[in-house]
Amino acid sequence: MTVPVATFDGVSVSGSVTPPPPPPPTAADVVIYASDLPSSARHGSWRTASDATSPNAIKLTTPDNGLAWTDAPQAAPADYVDVTFSAVAGTPYRIWLRLKALSNSKYNDAVWVQFSDATVNGSPMYRINTTNGLLVNLATDSAATSLNGWGWQNAAYTRSHHLFSAWTAKRPASRSGPRKS
Repeated sequence: MTVPVATFDGVSVSGSVTPPPPPPPTAADVVIYASDLPSSARHGSWRTASDATSPNAIKLTTPDNGLAWTDAPQAAPADYVDVTFSAVAGTPYRIWLRLKALSNSKYNDAVWVQFSDATVNGSPMYRINTTNGLLVNLATDSAATSLNGWGWQNAAYTRSHHLFSAWTAKRPASRSGPRKS
């Protein structure tokens, strides 16, 4: 792009300049309800259940099978939910989950989340079929005194938050499985 000749206070300026890139697109909120997911998205022990306090009166649930906690997600879990959406390439997203701990128990308040194509600062992050994942738990402290019905959360109280950029659309965007697996 050529800058036209400009004169100000007796000084003339002209030349070629590369224009700055356009700002990144802004992402509208992507909201996915349990009632939006087909039965084929639920695997293993994940089921839908009626709950008048959940959007569209449907929630996803797993039973309390007394399984041990895991420090990392399984690379090939038996119990998981595939959630997909069309992401705008290079657009940052922040994931929020609306959770409700079974019996308001800290042993039933967490899920591991993995992504098919998420990146953080250009590097792959929390990929499906790996033992890396984002731990999201509803409790806000180790005593779990915050557990009381539904709540919004996007990380664990012991971990930091990330902005994710999705690069490929219409693939499993996230996979959630119970922390105890």
